[in-house]
Amino acid sequence: MYIETIQKKLPILQITLKLKEYFSLIRIKQIHKNFFVFVPLIFSKNLFTEKVLLSSITFINFYLMSALVYVINDYIDIENDKKHPTKKYRPLASGKVSKTEAKILILVLLIINIFFSIFWLSINNYATLIVLLLFLVNNITYTLKGKQFYLVDIIQIAFGYVLRVIGGSLSISVMPSMFLVLVTFTLTFSIGMAKRIREIQINGIKSRVSLVQYNKINSRKLLFLSLLALNIFYAIYTLLTYDQKRTIMFSIPFVIMLSHLFAKTILHSKELEDDPSIVFLKSRRNLVLLVITIIILIILIYV
Repeated sequence: MYIETIQKKLPILQITLKLKEYFSLIRIKQIHKNFFVFVPLIFSKNLFTEKVLLSSITFINFYLMSALVYVINDYIDIENDKKHPTKKYRPLASGKVSKTEAKILILVLLIINIFFSIFWLSINNYATLIVLLLFLVNNITYTLKGKQFYLVDIIQIAFGYVLRVIGGSLSISVMPSMFLVLVTFTLTFSIGMAKRIREIQINGIKSRVSLVQYNKINSRKLLFLSLLALNIFYAIYTLLTYDQKRTIMFSIPFVIMLSHLFAKTILHSKELEDDPSIVFLKSRRNLVLLVITIIILIILIYV
């Protein structure tokens, strides 16, 4: 009886484990990166309007476009990933997902993204579609060549986030602010630089081609400079964008504190994790301050 029960549950268990590998391959845990799409919605005071639906569709579209590139990236890098200390556990590199399954998944994601493209065309929103295509080209060129070059890799990553913000703006018919774009770029450049610093600390310079060119001291200087630029651009953004309501300026000290804690955490954390966002949010203090900052920001904008 016990054996029969196990035999009945075995196919379900196998399907569950396989789905888990598929979700890992399309980086479902990194879906939060696409929340940048909602930034223009919040700052344009449209968070509680019907435009939230278009932003949500844009969010899903950017994630599915990212998922497509993730699978392509892992398929291309399968041999290199097998030699990497942590990437060797990825579904394709470990053999838990076959190359044939990856090809089928690429085809499915491509078809889904085509349907989204048809949606944007049907509502005459060509601008958002163009941004999404630029996002795809940027990510594919990063996968093929960009990630091998010093600073080019981080700039392309940051540009991807900028495109998310621009796409989020255009999907709700809002013109993106130049300083909001600069804030996004400097923020994500800082995160990208922090990731390179963490990778060197944990895995060494041989874990990624471009890391050989990253000097420890210069990388730290670039991290501090990009965080400084972030704070300056954010302060200017709050001054120039909200002409009649200056109360949003009260959020500036919170952004400065978060920047300081981010640099401190990245440089001194003993966590064996190279993802800076995970390292930063593992600290309860950092998480609480981030949540408080977001709440205060929304109150300052909408009340």
